[in-house]
Amino acid sequence: LKMKSTIRQRLDKLNERFEEVRLLLSSIEVINQSQRFRELSKEYAELEKIVIPYQSYLLNETAIENAKELLAEV
Repeated sequence: LKMKSTIRQRLDKLNERFEEVRLLLSSIEVINQSQRFRELSKEYAELEKIVIPYQSYLLNETAIENAKELLAEV
């Protein structure tokens, strides 16, 4: 079962934003701005609910493709 490309593109964008927010949260400029830090922390928590399962999906998808390749060689 393949994921629709539009859904994958949207999830990829969310994944990119998740990584961007993660980096921002570790920057001293953001850490020193409590309001900005709070906003980004909230966004990170919301993205995490979607992105972590998506990242697991991608890992499983890769594992399945690798297993198919191994089976084809047998």
